[in-house]
Amino acid sequence: MVRSTVIVEGYAVDLIEDVATDFTFSIQDIRTPDKRNTGYSKDIELPGTPKNNALFAHIFSVNSENDWTADQPNIGYNFNPNKVAKALVLVDGIQVFRGVIRVSRITIRDGEIKYHTNVIGRLSDILFSMGDKKLGDIDFSDMEHDLSPAHLQDVWNNPQNYRYTYPMIDYGYSTDGRHYPIQNFAPAIYVKEYIDRMFADAGFTYNCPFFLSPYFQALIIPVSHKFEFTAPANKVKYLELRSINQNLENNRSGNNWRFVTIPFATETLDKYGWHVGANHDIVITQTTEVSFQFDLNFTYNNSKGRAAEVFVLLNNDHGNRLVVETVPANAIYRKTIEISKRKWVTGSRITIGVNMPPKGRVFFNTLSRWYAPSPTDDSTYPLDVGIPVDMSGMVSKDIAQKDFFKSILLMHNLYVFTDENNDRNLFIVPQAWFYNNFAGDAVDWTYKLAHDQQQEIIPMGELAAREYLLTYKKDTDYYNDQRYFQIYGEIYGQKQAIADNDFEKDTQKIELIFSPSPPVQNEGNTRVMPHLYKVDQNEVKQRDAFNIRILLYGGLKPSKTGFGYADPSAPWILTDLYGNDLASYSQYPYAGMWDDPVARSRDLCFGPPQETFYTYPDGTYPDVGLYRFWWEGFISEITNKDSKLFRAMFRLTPNDINQLDFKRLVKVDNTYYKLNKVFEFKPLSSELTKVELFKSSVAVEVERPGFLKWSDEGYLLHSDESPARIPLA
Repeated sequence: MVRSTVIVEGYAVDLIEDVATDFTFSIQDIRTPDKRNTGYSKDIELPGTPKNNALFAHIFSVNSENDWTADQPNIGYNFNPNKVAKALVLVDGIQVFRGVIRVSRITIRDGEIKYHTNVIGRLSDILFSMGDKKLGDIDFSDMEHDLSPAHLQDVWNNPQNYRYTYPMIDYGYSTDGRHYPIQNFAPAIYVKEYIDRMFADAGFTYNCPFFLSPYFQALIIPVSHKFEFTAPANKVKYLELRSINQNLENNRSGNNWRFVTIPFATETLDKYGWHVGANHDIVITQTTEVSFQFDLNFTYNNSKGRAAEVFVLLNNDHGNRLVVETVPANAIYRKTIEISKRKWVTGSRITIGVNMPPKGRVFFNTLSRWYAPSPTDDSTYPLDVGIPVDMSGMVSKDIAQKDFFKSILLMHNLYVFTDENNDRNLFIVPQAWFYNNFAGDAVDWTYKLAHDQQQEIIPMGELAAREYLLTYKKDTDYYNDQRYFQIYGEIYGQKQAIADNDFEKDTQKIELIFSPSPPVQNEGNTRVMPHLYKVDQNEVKQRDAFNIRILLYGGLKPSKTGFGYADPSAPWILTDLYGNDLASYSQYPYAGMWDDPVARSRDLCFGPPQETFYTYPDGTYPDVGLYRFWWEGFISEITNKDSKLFRAMFRLTPNDINQLDFKRLVKVDNTYYKLNKVFEFKPLSSELTKVELFKSSVAVEVERPGFLKWSDEGYLLHSDESPARIPLA
């Protein structure tokens, strides 16, 4: 009798014999805190019966092809071997595993078909669904907008209305720390927005009150890759002039030609004031690179049949004709003239007109246009006022989504587990909030312990490392490299936690994919911001490509000469691309490793750095970093001299595995443990199962603790500032 059942996307697959496999369960192994574990099994072989062949779309046939629809169950005609399918493994009708199944290969021998599969659960579900997708694959097109001082002000004044912000970061564009061109401001998307879109694309949801905390909702990802803030020419508009009706003639005698300018007198758009009043030409008001197009439509007549010429002159110099076109007599002239993109210096005068011989007459109408840049220009232009911002171009394109998500988990020591009622919904909770230390909720395994089998009690000092290094990734920008790493030989904001252990020498490294962004105070004012550039041998700022960053957005902060209440303002100036003043501000949009440069309560450093680049108002650097909030309790537990790992054999049943809950304590002989790992549970065997239990220094609570209601989902948590628990799955 076959006691096993394997269900794939709601269909029970055929089995010739019981599933000969074992399962290991762990949410996080205390010996490898940089890993997030998952339930897993060895390969499961399924026979190639007609039913199974149909369920797996006959993929054993090299000529088989089928359509695939993403929102339909991954089974039958819709089966795609590159996508996961939901799976359950039951023994005697009791669920012992839930996750996803993956067909790794198919073998055929003497006509016998076998499907070699493996099942994977928990965190791997979503990581497999993310696959090789990059952050650049996320669609942010709905966030596109036109950049302008008015839009910046609205984003700063009403942050609740936007899923991105514009923090003040010195990207190397400002030469004096006071004037900032508008292209220095790049949008930063909130971390939660990334996660929401990644989960939606993968077909998952999540329940995480921590993600709703003010701290987490302030996390942003600024632009850090080498990105010239540009826009296509067809989205850039500097100038559009229209001609007016005008008749002009040459009544001169002899061979005296007359040059008349085309009457571009109506301004549809003149962004920089190039069109000089009633004149028909323009004068460049700042050095720039731009192309021009003249879309001409006029009539030229000459009683003697003589042709005229169209000139484009530079600086009214007939010896410097940029374009010369012949205009036949007695005809309508329809012509588009292009002046390719080139550098124009301040004061350059550009004139276009018709040079006609005697007896000539020209009739200008309103159909002619003068454009800058040319509509046919295929080049790009620097980001400027009114240019649409391509939000997808602001994303670090080469970062894998799963690496991004795992670093967010590591950063805050988060645990992920599956919703018992919905395997596409994940619960995400900080480790400090995960465990239920209430003795009354513990599961009693006292009578499941095999007392006649060997038991091991191992001091955690034998398993834990001597040193734990929590750090960001090294980067090469000026402040990370020259001003910090080359001096101190360490990463800005790293934390070394050293255990009191004379024997162990290993270092356990926990590294994020992000790099730190040291906050720098501008000289003579209170503006504190990241500086993201390199500096050459002449101490000139250089834009470059840098690693992905993460910051806390703190909103508008006062820009003053000092941190005192009575200190006067120190305004900064927003300029356009060419240095013209657009607006002056007495506040600045702060973002940095701190939540606030003055009232500091959260720090994205793991620990205080050796040196900082601004003056603290109170003269101290409070230790409120990632280590203190999310890692200190855990590291202290596993390195405590009284913490122990208890290994023993237990008589576990499929029903025990079905009700396995890592949040609950395990009671054995009036001692309470945290469940660390269940090794190779064999659901079809009466064999004993090895279990690892962790006896930590954390006190067990005899009375049920009080809880504060956090959300309508029924999760009862303490505040963001203190450890809390989720009593029910």
